[in-house]
Amino acid sequence: MATDSAHQAFQPSAEQQNGSLEPGLVLDVLVEQPGSTCNLYQPDRERNGVRLERVLSVETPLPADLARAPLERPQNALDRFSERMQGRSADSSEQPTLPVLLLTSASVAPDVWVAARLIGALRVAGNAATAESIIQGWALLAVPDADAQQASLQRIADLPPERRAALAAWIASQGVYQAEGAQPTHAAQVEWAEAQEAAALVRQARAAWRQTQRQRVAQARPQGPREHLRLGRRSDEEALRVAWRAIAGVSIQQLREQGLGAYAEAEHLLRLVPQRFQQYLSELLLDDERVLCFIERPRLRRRRGVLGLGARYLNEGLLLCTDRQVLWMRDVAAPDATLVPWGYVARACPVERLAGAEIVPAGQASTSLALDASPWPRLVVQSAAAQGTARLVLEFPKSALPALQQATTLLERFLPWPGGSLQAVSDRRVRRLPSVSAWEPRADERDLLLQLGGMTPPEARERLHASLAAALAPGEQALAQALAPALAGYSGGPRLLAVTPERLLIGQTGETRRGGGQPQTTMTAVTLARVAAVQLRHSLLGCAFEAIVPEPPGQHTRHFIPFNSPAIVPFRAIYTRARLLIAGSYQGQKQPLPASGGEA
Repeated sequence: MATDSAHQAFQPSAEQQNGSLEPGLVLDVLVEQPGSTCNLYQPDRERNGVRLERVLSVETPLPADLARAPLERPQNALDRFSERMQGRSADSSEQPTLPVLLLTSASVAPDVWVAARLIGALRVAGNAATAESIIQGWALLAVPDADAQQASLQRIADLPPERRAALAAWIASQGVYQAEGAQPTHAAQVEWAEAQEAAALVRQARAAWRQTQRQRVAQARPQGPREHLRLGRRSDEEALRVAWRAIAGVSIQQLREQGLGAYAEAEHLLRLVPQRFQQYLSELLLDDERVLCFIERPRLRRRRGVLGLGARYLNEGLLLCTDRQVLWMRDVAAPDATLVPWGYVARACPVERLAGAEIVPAGQASTSLALDASPWPRLVVQSAAAQGTARLVLEFPKSALPALQQATTLLERFLPWPGGSLQAVSDRRVRRLPSVSAWEPRADERDLLLQLGGMTPPEARERLHASLAAALAPGEQALAQALAPALAGYSGGPRLLAVTPERLLIGQTGETRRGGGQPQTTMTAVTLARVAAVQLRHSLLGCAFEAIVPEPPGQHTRHFIPFNSPAIVPFRAIYTRARLLIAGSYQGQKQPLPASGGEA
């Protein structure tokens, strides 16, 4: 076995030399050129069988069949065959492949898919630095998994010496595997890699290709703050540009090779959550937001009352951690037999505001968090604000405890570093400086807004707009605003909600007086630095926007604005902008303050 002295990393290990080698990686490869004479067949529909079309002869025999292994799963297994029949060839730039030398006992016809087992790889010595191939000049060696005669071939050493020499001589003579302008290579200057190293090359090539695809998507997306805040319905072309949906699917072959490890990214498994939650996420996540982990919570039943005959139900939910926020989303009401998604409650905390993440085991109480014992494990997420912290307490089944531990480890990485010797710095963490533009409704959103005409009386609308204009400081701009009519069950008249780069402004008109006097209009301002989290309820049973504001000592205030379901478009725009803005509005506290708040 010839090898370059600088290529010590690919020397076979002691386990490989002793024969204790794990089964090689299995790839789906497409044969391009047979190494020797083979038969071509075609379907015989009249006789319901197969007919010999012709015998394909090869002028110069090759030591192996030449094949290609795609980095991505083919969209259709018959695409290549149909392209050959139509005289077209696939675009190699769109369909990346890896070169494979398929060692067969009988040559395989072109355009035939073969499940091939890797036994190694080879390349011209010293070609790593100059080769432009995605696997740095390596050609993979594989044997058909269905070929029982070659089942004993597990590594390079199992190949007969004459076959290794033929492979080395052939690849040394092929300029396609050498750097441009290089001198002819002798067969003794060929490097060999064992099966495990070849499998690592394939995985690295796949990871590099996925990264390249993401960069292309990011470069093709128009930049600017408005692009990140496009909410609502999207066309099919726009949906392809959504980062958390842009992960290619996992093939059955990848599942066989890697098991659940094929789902290296949370977006893969996110497609398996109920469809209603996927729809909710399309309304709430930004186009360039990346999902890091998520945990589903099934509907839980807790016994209560005398002898435990009563029951309290916790609706199904989804905990999501992205590179921008911790999002808790649950059903307002269970679909049950009606099969109607009633809507969701979503609470968002930017990762820049995280102040703690802790698991309280089942059956245990927490004195520090002032929590009683519960039959379920609980995840406590704390978010900080200028005057304290708010906590979110979530109960999960015991089976979710391993996932909760992994999520807690991930969330702890977003917590601030202690200032240490820097006395002036008590909170060190990376913070984004969001650049959020004013909301401009799209055409479909304008149509929805037109349907709201007449719900708020003109005189109340004018008073609210006048109060908003008077409350704005010089140079302060309202990025988005929404009107809500008077609703039965809530005191007061119509309401207005607006968000600026620094504040939330909440206006409300009083009830109409019997004497005919003009009702009073109030405007409340909430600084975003005081807001620990924002919450949006979108449901057929009622909608609301909430801002959770901790108040010392250990209390919290919820600024609550109810509205009707058709008015979700402007309130959703405010919700998204508010959770972006509060990420950069808080500069930390020198001393921790008591936690407040509770379950969403």
